[in-house]
Amino acid sequence: MIQRSAWMWVLLAFALSAAAGWYTVNNIGINTDTTDMISADLDWRGDFIEFREAFPILWRSLVVVIDGDSADLAEKAQRTLLLEIASREDLFALSDGESSEDYFARQGLLYQDTQQLQQLGDRLAQIQPFLGRLSRDPTLRGFAELFTLLNRAADQGSDLDAQPLMRELTSALDAASERRFHRFPWLELMDADGEVEASERRRVILLEPRLDSALVAPARPAIEFIYTLTKDLELDPDHGVEVRLTGPVALEYEELRSVSQGAAVAGMLALGMVLAVLLWGLRSATLVLASLITLLLGLVLTAAFAAFSVGRLNLISIAFAVLYIGLGIDFSVHYCLRYRELLREGVDGAQALRTASSDVGASLILCAVTTSIGFFAFYPTAFTGVSELGLISGTGMYISLLANLIVLPALLHVLPTPRPTADQPLGSSSGRAARGAWPQRHPRLVVSLAVALGAGAVAMLMLVRFDPNPLNLRDPDSPSVTAYRDLLGEPQTSPLILSVLASDLQAAQAVAERSDGLPLVQSARTRRNFVPSEQEERLALIEELGFIIGPDLTVADPQDLDQAQRLNALMTLGNALEELASDGDPGATQALAALERYRRGDPSGPALDTLERSLIEGFAPQLRRLTTALTASPVTLDSLPTTLSVRWRAVDGRERVELRPVENLADNAAMARFVDQVRGEHPRATGLPVVQLGAGAAVVQAFVQAIVTALILVSVLLLLLLRSPLATFQVMAPVLLASVFTAAATVLLGVDFNFANIIALPLLLGMGVDNGIHLVHRYRSAPPGDGNLLATSTARAVIFSALTTIVSFGNLATSAHPGTASMGLVLAVGLGLILLCTLLVLPAVLSLGSTTDEATP
Repeated sequence: MIQRSAWMWVLLAFALSAAAGWYTVNNIGINTDTTDMISADLDWRGDFIEFREAFPILWRSLVVVIDGDSADLAEKAQRTLLLEIASREDLFALSDGESSEDYFARQGLLYQDTQQLQQLGDRLAQIQPFLGRLSRDPTLRGFAELFTLLNRAADQGSDLDAQPLMRELTSALDAASERRFHRFPWLELMDADGEVEASERRRVILLEPRLDSALVAPARPAIEFIYTLTKDLELDPDHGVEVRLTGPVALEYEELRSVSQGAAVAGMLALGMVLAVLLWGLRSATLVLASLITLLLGLVLTAAFAAFSVGRLNLISIAFAVLYIGLGIDFSVHYCLRYRELLREGVDGAQALRTASSDVGASLILCAVTTSIGFFAFYPTAFTGVSELGLISGTGMYISLLANLIVLPALLHVLPTPRPTADQPLGSSSGRAARGAWPQRHPRLVVSLAVALGAGAVAMLMLVRFDPNPLNLRDPDSPSVTAYRDLLGEPQTSPLILSVLASDLQAAQAVAERSDGLPLVQSARTRRNFVPSEQEERLALIEELGFIIGPDLTVADPQDLDQAQRLNALMTLGNALEELASDGDPGATQALAALERYRRGDPSGPALDTLERSLIEGFAPQLRRLTTALTASPVTLDSLPTTLSVRWRAVDGRERVELRPVENLADNAAMARFVDQVRGEHPRATGLPVVQLGAGAAVVQAFVQAIVTALILVSVLLLLLLRSPLATFQVMAPVLLASVFTAAATVLLGVDFNFANIIALPLLLGMGVDNGIHLVHRYRSAPPGDGNLLATSTARAVIFSALTTIVSFGNLATSAHPGTASMGLVLAVGLGLILLCTLLVLPAVLSLGSTTDEATP
């Protein structure tokens, strides 16, 4: 029937594929949220979803991490970015009123304890004359005169530690000599003794971007705006600042790019390598063309089914295309090789197509069923990520089956009949025949070696590990991941915390008080923690600071110095440094040497202007910052800025309690201890640690459920179809052995199982059975005359179909996305081991089974 209406079937297939392609392009999307890859029906997932909806800014946030060469540069970059971002209400959902950054600029001193305020007062008392001098003349001349004042202070016995100032002056002069960007860190020098932690040179901005659901990457406009902004504002390492984006939105955006690009490249490479293997194996342009057309038509139809059934692919199901290419082509290889074998035997084209369909049709149907079982076994599990992949790819196997039983014969009928060519299979010469028949001539030896190696592999299974950390599935070199890991390294910025929802603030305070007694909880905070205690005492100290600074300390407009005045200023600076160095000041000695290096560089007017900007530019903003901080006023819950309150109080009035751990939760065992202890006290506590551990447990359970399901269904199916326990065992034994070898190989390769590659073993079980089905079917229905099963076209088809699948899956291993790469690696290694076990162990098992049958009376 297909041959009589071949053109109709071909045209119908092309029309259907065109419609499917249009539908796919207009309806498919990608969901990059890894938390959505676990079923929402699990209790902990329900708690997390409720919490995420109550505080969307915490879970749909864009975190801007600013690292500066100094705290001054980081703060300036923060202010500049916030000012520009505030003008783009179309991209960011900014709250009305005073921002939290402006709030802390004014009220920040209230959050320091009394000892810190007293130390700041002592320091300001020491440096006030210097601040006053430079504020009256904010030029290179005024800066040089600071060191004249230092000489006088030293002569008067002042205990002012000038070493931080000397170190920064040395750095500024060296940067000017080398024509490098530099800004003097006035903020650090005013606030402390010059010794600052790296964390003090970091600023973090939490933004809520407006997501455009019409785009594949909804956050792209907001993210690209910030990238463009940082470039236009020269906020880059060459100007002393590094700006990185992280948080859920940025992580998902970069992962989407990584996965999409990786999948596209892997798909193209897979097609190219499959084409090369087909040319080598089929040796016919007609067969290769028909196979590729059939493959692409089936792929488009499968993509349309994905758009219809799930709508939005996840970071695992997006790999369905490469999986389809690797598996879908297998059906074509078996069909075409049998068709070509018949042509070589002298059968005419039409009859060869009918016979090929009859000979391999049944085994192709059985292979489609067994392979789909490996995919469908994940569908009932709570692991939505591979559940969707299982649904798409499992259905894709039947789409591929129909395409190869209908479209492929129709194409081969309308295309020119291939010219019969001679094969050189494994048994085409006596030497090769002897080698090919070796497993059948020494079955006991082969089986004994297989059992021994299998026992060793089983012993290694205790070393197999599962990594539940989704961060390890992302590109480790992407800016969002590096910034996220930096935040993890700081206790006060780590996102690995737990939160508890309370009905109101009073209930939240009760939760915090109970949590403070838990040994593994470092701190328990609520919104009330942002109302400082002992405000009267602290406000009094701040008022004293104001008296120390003086009410009239403002920066005058700088004068424009000519070159002669600037050179005189350098001479004044040099004289002051010489005098300080002669008194044994080591910092002055180093600064003087740096000044001499700068002078030897023949500084011209522009070079002097650059030096002056480096030394003076940041002074006025930081003095204004200091005077602003001296205007602090009493703080109440109602006076907290909205941008701060929304992180702690939900729209419906519920309050959040934040629990930070004592231990570093980068260690999975520490994370488990923290979660167990907190949820023992607060069963509905949620957060990333709960999600990470819960997802890991759900995935492991899904894996066990899937592999047991696949094993039972495949075994029962084989038993029903083959009607022989022995034949069923013969097919299953090499697959089970290869599965154990694959698990052991992950230990040797140092590859942990994770959310992406854990699907490998159930899939390998379903796919690996196919090879055994083909060989056992050939052995039982049309055994080779010389007994060498590996010399048949069936064995050749097994080899080349396995190679096409291996090279297809292997391309995933080249992806920049570690999760996708690990999936490709495990699948490729597993398929290679299945091929070896099929070609070596299965013939030996069949030979032993045949001997047993002959010996049975």
